[in-house]
Amino acid sequence: MVDGVEGFSAFATWYAINLHFTTNYDFVKYKGKTRATRDTYNRRKDKFLFQKIQQHHSNHLKDYFIAQYIFHENLLKKPYIRNIATDGGGAYIAHRSCQDALTYHMSQQVNYWFQWLDDNQFDLMTVLKEQKTKVFNLFITDKLSIYFFAHLNMVTAFGSLWTPKNFNNPLWPGYSQRLNKYTQLIEGPSIIPALFKQIIIEREDFRKQLAKEP
Repeated sequence: MVDGVEGFSAFATWYAINLHFTTNYDFVKYKGKTRATRDTYNRRKDKFLFQKIQQHHSNHLKDYFIAQYIFHENLLKKPYIRNIATDGGGAYIAHRSCQDALTYHMSQQVNYWFQWLDDNQFDLMTVLKEQKTKVFNLFITDKLSIYFFAHLNMVTAFGSLWTPKNFNNPLWPGYSQRLNKYTQLIEGPSIIPALFKQIIIEREDFRKQLAKEP
């Protein structure tokens, strides 16, 4: 059989993405290469699941599997391959829809963020340092997406400020791990981080100027 029917490519991609999100393995650093072999794959009893995934998603395997780990309902879970194969379509559609209109999505999220800051009379870095619970609540209630927080983290490095010593929310370690792992995947050639940084800086500078006006 050809590889597309066997499903080995789906297995190898899933194996690398799963390692990335659940261990210290870095998908970007190692370019998705792992020790996954055909022998390992052939010994699995769930090969039919990978065959099913590859038959339907052969052109976007990486994005399909990433979507399973950053879908809001899965952020504190380890997606199992059976669920990925049978119920993963919704997560992928949501992820693909956002990716296809990422600039628009990010602009909407930034507008929401700054409106929230204005409504609460917060400035950017103060709120990240002193109002962690309120900011985190925007994340866990899906008011602002993992895409937004990943880019915000790249610009402000707020994740390094939220340590167990100063933020002991029991949910944060799980969200933080998934957030940091996803952030690693979007660093690179994408222009969105640079655009996002520019928007954040310009909006924050504008707000400060307004605050100084009599």
